[in-house]
Order: sequence, then structure tokens, then C-alpha cells
Amino acid sequence: MGIHTKPVIDYPPEALRTFRLYTYEWIDNLDFLLDPRDQLPPEKVENYLRIVHGIFKAAGWEETGEIRLLWLPPFIFNPTHYDHTHGVTVWHVKQIEDGISWMLSPVELPNCYGGEVTGSESEVYERRLKAEQELERIFSDEPSQT
Repeated sequence: MGIHTKPVIDYPPEALRTFRLYTYEWIDNLDFLLDPRDQLPPEKVENYLRIVHGIFKAAGWEETGEIRLLWLPPFIFNPTHYDHTHGVTVWHVKQIEDGISWMLSPVELPNCYGGEVTGSESEVYERRLKAEQELERIFSDEPSQT
């Protein structure tokens, strides 16, 4: 582990609902991804993973691959849009069958050519509704531990 001056994850699990969802082809070097279990307290990590899993699944992820954290250095972001001294940690999973990376980010990702998961207005609404229903099920199954 490196020297941490700020927690990698500094928000409650519920904040994940507001994050931007992206897909990208292909992120092939997974050697620099972090295990969320090493970055969050043991009593909280499952709440985060459950929500991230639900969001990815509701958007179409086939539930293959391991959910990890991808740190993006501060120099790739416009400093007027984000705290440019710490970078951004993105939730990531690489789908095994087709190699698509699914990412959940607290900020807009610059130059993410795979793009934010979008569609027609009705498709986006349907996906958001499905994701919200999945999150409601997740939150009703277990109380928050933040």
C-alpha cells in the first residue's frame, strides 16, 4: 500500500446512486486496480460492493469479472472542475465474455470514448427505473452501515 493522505473512498455507499456509469473497450492491464476490501473498513465494504454490483447489473453487466477500484491521476482532469490534487477513484469491472469495462465515477470522465451509458430518453428512463428498483431491493435487504 502507498502513502494515503486522503481516503480513497470518502463518501457513503448511498452516494453511488448519483455516480455516472460508463462502458469502455478495452482496459486490458488490470495490474493497477485496487481491491475495495483493502481500501474500506471490513464492516462497510459489502454495502458498497452490493450497491455497485446492483448498478452494473441493472445496466446490463453480465456479472462476470471482479469489481475493483481504478485510480485516475489528477493531471487528466481539468482543475477547474475537480479537486486536482488527489485524482479520482472509479469503480470498475471488466466483463469476461466480451472484455467490456464497466465504470462508475463520481465525476465526468474526460475522453472516455466508450462513453457514458445512455440511449433514447425512454431507454435511459427504463434503465434508471430498473437500477432504482434494484437499489431499493438492496437497501431493504440490509441496513446501511455508514
